[in-house]
Amino acid sequence: MKKRFILTQLFLVLLYVGYSDCTVAEGSSAKNYALDRYNLTWHVEALGDINFDVQKTEATSLIIIDKKHESTRLDLTLSEAIELGNALSQTRKYYEKLRFKDADTEETLKTEKGMTVTFRKSEKFGFYISIMPKESYSTSFTIDDYKTGIRLSELLKNSKEVIDFLSTRLLLD
Repeated sequence: MKKRFILTQLFLVLLYVGYSDCTVAEGSSAKNYALDRYNLTWHVEALGDINFDVQKTEATSLIIIDKKHESTRLDLTLSEAIELGNALSQTRKYYEKLRFKDADTEETLKTEKGMTVTFRKSEKFGFYISIMPKESYSTSFTIDDYKTGIRLSELLKNSKEVIDFLSTRLLLD
């Protein structure tokens, strides 16, 4: 219900500003506005301290996952998001494999687009997932529990539907 309300508000604001040329009367003069350039971020879902967002401009669509209280963030193209979702879909398998290990241990996957996904079990921190983007200068993005990894996997694998939904609702493409 909350997602529908936020999207409805956003749609009404864009409708008010106007998708196509419109005239807004202001005193005795009028101004013409056109929505030809935009940068829109839709907060699709919050998963604990992780936000799953779609950023849409007139030229691109990006999937953004970021931590609320940290500066780490992943900006993913549609193909990268789907590929990462497929890698994270193995979260349950690695959780079951690593959860009863006595020592700290990890298993690593490499995606075709160059991201590294590491499933870790630590005696101190428990099970968590670390994602390293293809850029080596970046810091890793951490998912703190397996349930969030599973839900994020579902969202990422459905990224195309989310982007298409937003585009259709806003009549942008």
